[in-house]
Amino acid sequence: MAKGRRIEYRSFESAREFARALCLRNKDEWTRYAKGELEDKEAKPKDIPSRVDKIYKGKGWCGFDDFLGTSKVKELRKNYRSFEQARAFVRSLRLVKDEDWQAFIQGKMSEKGKLPPDIPSNPEVVYRGKGWLNYTDWISDHYQPVVIEHRDFEKAREFVMKLDLKSIHEWEAYRNGDKPDLEPCPEDIPVWPPHSYKDKGWISWSNWFGLKFGKE
Repeated sequence: MAKGRRIEYRSFESAREFARALCLRNKDEWTRYAKGELEDKEAKPKDIPSRVDKIYKGKGWCGFDDFLGTSKVKELRKNYRSFEQARAFVRSLRLVKDEDWQAFIQGKMSEKGKLPPDIPSNPEVVYRGKGWLNYTDWISDHYQPVVIEHRDFEKAREFVMKLDLKSIHEWEAYRNGDKPDLEPCPEDIPVWPPHSYKDKGWISWSNWFGLKFGKE
């Protein structure tokens, strides 16, 4: 009997971003989601493993609270430096790219020392709403953010529905410019709408694409 082709999983950071958009509360809910038991959620993409704790061990994995974005942020902040102080330390390391941060917290850059206990390995969770922008800003003071005002949810969804996309994979391909037959995505439509339109009209990916709820 021939062996099945091994699945090439997406990067830890990409999988974590997808998982956080699901708004799951704990490991048990992730397990139920991975088994397809949460009917109100989009089906798990094949390139995201069910056993994320096993597959991403040593590749950025810091626990389910970090993966799902459910860390007890208020409690954690009591023990960590302020965002500005922590970012100043990280910038002093002179890291070059986002991947360097992961290498540093995993102890792969011994020449730069170890991560101090009062600086989190998951700053995007701990400092959410306290100054956090992105990892480029976290590691370098040369980052100049470009503020783009997104169009309102209904108008954005109206545009997306005309594209006839049917899955998150197709959405990512479209955003990455891999669907040259379609009109380029306007800058005022966000890359990850579940975050940008949370509490502003977002329901589900099926709704975003204009599919009937639960349609494959």
